[in-house]
Amino acid sequence: MRTKAIVVWSFVIGLTLQGVEAGYGSNPGDMERVQRTKTCRKCDLSGANLSFASLRGADLSGADLHDAYLNGAFLIGANLSGANLSGAVFGSAYLSGANLLGANLSGANLSEAILDGATWTDGSRCHSGSIGKCMK
Repeated sequence: MRTKAIVVWSFVIGLTLQGVEAGYGSNPGDMERVQRTKTCRKCDLSGANLSFASLRGADLSGADLHDAYLNGAFLIGANLSGANLSGAVFGSAYLSGANLLGANLSGANLSEAILDGATWTDGSRCHSGSIGKCMK
């Protein structure tokens, strides 16, 4: 019950908050672009705080998001193919239908991340109920 409440509140907050915060290595121009257009291919968002950001359908293919904070981020249908997501924190993020093909997830924290219907790094599809890990 507590987990469901956290997920619901994360969803509500994710829909209302739009701010993203630059991290230690991220490029300020790339941060502004992803916030404004939700398109930032091969850009530098390393270490960025994208917690609760609304990035539904965003194109972040090939982006450097290593050590980024994506807690509760709304990434439904986002294109993260080929992205460097090593060390990223995705706690309670919404990744349903996201494309993670070829993404580097080494050391990433996916605890409580919703992965239903996501395309996994190897091209397989995550089944319904995939929370925290991709069930194939």
